[in-house]
Amino acid sequence: MYRHLIILCLVIFASGCATYGNDIQTALTYTQSGQPDKAAQAFEKVIKQDGSDRLLYYMELGVLKHLNGDYQQSNRLLEEAERLVEEFYTQSISEAVLVAMSTPTLADYKGQVFEDVYINYYKALNYLFMADQAANRNERADLLDSALVEARRLDNKLTKLRNERGSYQDVKDEEEQTFTQILSLFEKLLGNYIDEEKLVFRENAYSHYLSGLLYEQQKEWDDARISYQKAAELYEQGYAKQVGVGDNMIGQAWLDTIRMMQKAGGWDSSISKLKWEKLDDDQRDKLRDYQNSDAELVVLNHLDFVPQKKELNFVMYVEPARKEMVLTPLLTGAVQESQDKYAWFWMMYADKGILDVVERYSNGGLDNVVRTLINKRVILGPAWDLVESLNIDSALRDGGVRVAVPYYSPIRTISHQNRLSVNGQDYDLIKAESLARLALNEQILKARTDLYEALARETLKNTLLVESANSALGEENALLNYGLKALTATTARADTRTWLTLPAEIHVVRIPMTSGEHHVSLTNRFTKGTGLASVNQTINLEKGDMHVWRQRSFPGLSHAAQQTLIENEKEPEPSAFSAFDKYLN
Repeated sequence: MYRHLIILCLVIFASGCATYGNDIQTALTYTQSGQPDKAAQAFEKVIKQDGSDRLLYYMELGVLKHLNGDYQQSNRLLEEAERLVEEFYTQSISEAVLVAMSTPTLADYKGQVFEDVYINYYKALNYLFMADQAANRNERADLLDSALVEARRLDNKLTKLRNERGSYQDVKDEEEQTFTQILSLFEKLLGNYIDEEKLVFRENAYSHYLSGLLYEQQKEWDDARISYQKAAELYEQGYAKQVGVGDNMIGQAWLDTIRMMQKAGGWDSSISKLKWEKLDDDQRDKLRDYQNSDAELVVLNHLDFVPQKKELNFVMYVEPARKEMVLTPLLTGAVQESQDKYAWFWMMYADKGILDVVERYSNGGLDNVVRTLINKRVILGPAWDLVESLNIDSALRDGGVRVAVPYYSPIRTISHQNRLSVNGQDYDLIKAESLARLALNEQILKARTDLYEALARETLKNTLLVESANSALGEENALLNYGLKALTATTARADTRTWLTLPAEIHVVRIPMTSGEHHVSLTNRFTKGTGLASVNQTINLEKGDMHVWRQRSFPGLSHAAQQTLIENEKEPEPSAFSAFDKYLN
């Protein structure tokens, strides 16, 4: 009876666990409704600037201040975020081991590699938009120089990253070798279906593209050419495929490379070759349009939020007769959520290789093979003596223990159409970046480590508790053991923290234009919420202008989200203890 009771408790705990996304949901909803000032207030109520989430405090508020047009304050916050990333980078190995043994959410959030890159991205945009508001030419020039400083910092970070992780070209060259192809074949036969090398974040093509844009603003044609060409080559070598960007962005980056060659001069033979090798007919037509224009509109459309990490829970127990450890995922939630959890479990943890199936069959027949499809079974046979000597078998019997790891639901289509209308003429935007895919890739690469650390952490906690209980009251006190297991289940948490105010995707369109007044309209057709989002603007372009318009677009709020904001605006109801509270104060 007690065993069934504790399993029920584990399911209940798994269903009710909060995540970082839940904690800041009100702030995200205010952001989506176009109220970044209220979002910042809501955020500061739940995240402290001196706690383990302090890096997130500075990054999230940095974006919210950016969205509110307070670019100077945004940069102050992001500079502190950058300082913290550098400080955390020097953390010792001993500290990392202690963190792995503790509850992960109590440890300092150190950020992901691609998040560090986007600190400088937002700082560069802040300087760019402050330059647009400058009181005079000298101030504008200084601010644009500051934007270029951020571009150079970005380049330095990406160079360091490439040196540490190798380039996309290295991976492309390696996979063409016969031995590598054979090795890949056997890895798949033995169950490793994920080619991790193709998921590693090595460089950021889109950041190089932004650097090119900033250099072009300053009319530094050759530096702009170098950055645009670097972006084009990275997209081509593997980055476009890694983040799900189509060939149009590759062509766009090459088009801008050719434009800079034309402006710099001396590249005639290269231009002729690249035009026919890298551009399609529409892009060659657009290149000609630039010859007849004296201004340009650049739209950077930031869409929605990066997806939120969620928590997947397992029950972990041992079967002494088989000398096996079993992990059973708790597929709680609505139908879609339950299916997503099973898909993540199967992709990352289930035994799928031929040898796995044979091993399961030989150790239990068809029944054992079938159970493997919904469980992760680890044969402990050769290590069983060690398991018993460490008292692990006792800790994991009698209902097992709860283990929690982070996961992402599949990334679903964000929008059906993203279109810019200029004076009645329509242009489709091009997907240039997917931070959603970068986040997903990073988590896939960390998934096995997250599981191993979670298994070790929960096993250690429960082993120590069982030993303490046995020492104090004897092994016969089974009810106490069950109670202790239920207690430790409440402390099992997955680290679901990530920089959530970042956009899920960035789309780009560049239009050669003539100087004067223009009416522009940006329309996004989202797949969720109320679907349609549209914004209109009138812009005045002077001769030689390159006007950059950054627009953050969100799907309209659902009825439930609107009601949440309405409730937040109400005065709190008087507490039943208000008189007592007043007396105490």
